[in-house]
Amino acid sequence: MNSIREIVTSEWFINKSRFIGFLAPVQTMTEVIAFVNQLREEHNDASHVCFACILSSFEVAEKAIDDGEPAKTAGLPMLEILKKRQLTDIVAVVVRYFGGIKLGAGGLIRAYAKTVRICVDKANLTNPSIYDECRLEIEIESSGAIGSYLRSVADLTHESYAEKAVYLFLCPKDKTNHISEEIKKRMASDQQVEIIRSIVRYL
Repeated sequence: MNSIREIVTSEWFINKSRFIGFLAPVQTMTEVIAFVNQLREEHNDASHVCFACILSSFEVAEKAIDDGEPAKTAGLPMLEILKKRQLTDIVAVVVRYFGGIKLGAGGLIRAYAKTVRICVDKANLTNPSIYDECRLEIEIESSGAIGSYLRSVADLTHESYAEKAVYLFLCPKDKTNHISEEIKKRMASDQQVEIIRSIVRYL
């Protein structure tokens, strides 16, 4: 599997209908919906804003939305292109401005698939990397320095402060041991970093 590094767009016309395609890297359904809603606002006079997505890193999901087009003529063919190209953590959106000439079910399937295919062909693909999701629990008095260190070397995804400070963070698997040893050194203790799980990220 693979993903993309940045947003890609394409545009073409068939029988006076305008098709505008977008591919974006995403990791959660919240990001998917936010991106689709943004395009709906920007193209509020479009006839249809259809999308398909595949997620696997933080959430596992697939979705295909026809947005008023005949069933399985828009979202599904878009999703099939993403699957054939073995892409994940990605959303494809196609905005259609109807030109007055009906394309028929077969024509719609080909048009939506082609729009996504053009975007994929233009995309700069990522390389999958293995990350460790880690948990660290320390005394509050050490939280200032250790929290700052974690923010500088890892992706800090959660922090809470009560009787103890708790951090959740992501780091490349090949850096986990170094970060763990550095924390021990800075705290002058045998403080352990707990590895919750390893995941593949597409960055």
